[in-house]
Amino acid sequence: MNDLNRNNTEKSLLGKIRPFVFFPSVYFTDIDHYIKFSEWRCFFLRITTLAKDFMVIDMGWMFSIVGVGCVIVIGLAYFSPLGNVRLGGKNAKPMLKKSSWFAITLCTTIAAGILFLGNGRTHVALGLSSRILRH
Repeated sequence: MNDLNRNNTEKSLLGKIRPFVFFPSVYFTDIDHYIKFSEWRCFFLRITTLAKDFMVIDMGWMFSIVGVGCVIVIGLAYFSPLGNVRLGGKNAKPMLKKSSWFAITLCTTIAAGILFLGNGRTHVALGLSSRILRH
């Protein structure tokens, strides 16, 4: 009986997969891993290093300005009359408590960090190993 229930659950989960979302991400992840561990690795590292240097060195000042600007805009919106607007009308009740919002935000941030580190750190490690091997 348990196996029958498990099969029904697996079928319903597979039916909920959206192919236009799932397969491109799997496809690009597979390509990424293939390139990282193939003979295209040096070319791939050169391109990703150029992109990283452009973002960090050449455009780093813009990231800082945009970050500070976002904090200023959020502060202005919070203390302006816009901060008193209640989505859903005057009688609207929040669906979640503040502790639930905190937990969602915390878990989302941790998950994004894990996804980034899982992919980004391999690029950094491969880049460092190629520099060490050259010297």
